[in-house]
Amino acid sequence: MAETMPSALVVVELLAAYHSLLLAVLVGLRRISIPLALMCAVFALHMLVNLGAGFGLMVGPLDVSDAFGLFYGPLFYLFVRGLVYAEGQPRWRDALHGLPGLAVAVFHLPVVAARTFGFVALVIYVLAAFRALRRHRSRSPQLRSDDLSVDLRWVHRSILVFAAVALFDIARSSARAVGQLAWAGDEMLALILIVVVGLLSTMAWRSTLHRQLHGEIEAADQTELANADKAADYQTLFAVIDQVVESRQLWREPRLSLNDVAEACGLHARDVSGAINGVARVSFSDYINAARVDAFDRLLGDPNQRQRALLELAFEVGFNSKSAFNRIYSKLRGRTPTAALRELRSADEAPVSRPES
Repeated sequence: MAETMPSALVVVELLAAYHSLLLAVLVGLRRISIPLALMCAVFALHMLVNLGAGFGLMVGPLDVSDAFGLFYGPLFYLFVRGLVYAEGQPRWRDALHGLPGLAVAVFHLPVVAARTFGFVALVIYVLAAFRALRRHRSRSPQLRSDDLSVDLRWVHRSILVFAAVALFDIARSSARAVGQLAWAGDEMLALILIVVVGLLSTMAWRSTLHRQLHGEIEAADQTELANADKAADYQTLFAVIDQVVESRQLWREPRLSLNDVAEACGLHARDVSGAINGVARVSFSDYINAARVDAFDRLLGDPNQRQRALLELAFEVGFNSKSAFNRIYSKLRGRTPTAALRELRSADEAPVSRPES
């Protein structure tokens, strides 16, 4: 009897299970994100259960495939919470989020009820994740000068991609149910699984970088710093802060934080934040980056410095990435650094007009 080759879907599910399980081990052992490690492990188990069901091994009480959808929402929210808050790592009580999924697996609720409940729960958890992300985006510029390096907009994009994949899979399942298999066959499901594995890998990579940069908000930083003591003389405080920042060139530190400036000035972080917000009318990040741009322009104004690479000058004044430097400089000056250099060189080469005798 001739041996039958496994289908493309079977191969992809096996590879997805293997890759996701490997991700779970790596992320878990490095303690990058326990929720992400669990999410990868759950997805790997999901693939194995699907394989078992396809081969007729998962029947009756063993067929728990509908329960997996109830785990992804809570795990994704806990993953985001850990990215946003330094104290956001999972605790034992967070295991309660998994009870609905366990209930569906044990009691085998009807498919429609399980999927409806899973969809509603997923929407709630995603909204909670968006709320945490919005909090991080509003607080981070008030606490550190390199807020762009720990920006979490990639998580927003991940959510949108996951949503697009989910909607496409729903459309594929619906088309398959009515017999339109031209684009709704196993090949399309295999493609969806490849995209999901790619997203999990990207999330593992980006969350590793986020951890290395300590991009989480500390517990002491979660209060609104702008609501500091209104009786403080912010004008006087800002003069002190501005003098210390300029005289000691604190802006040259790429990862300069609000606490660093407060310590250098001998002030409380809330007073520093209140003075910058109240007098300069900008966030801490904008204030420091404006000082960096001013320092860059001073270097660029020196003819002896113009032979150096622009990025070298940018790094010297405290920027830590080309994209952040170009974005901030263009925002503050209305032109790119290259355009600014070109204008200076044109001015140097222009003939000097002399008054008529």
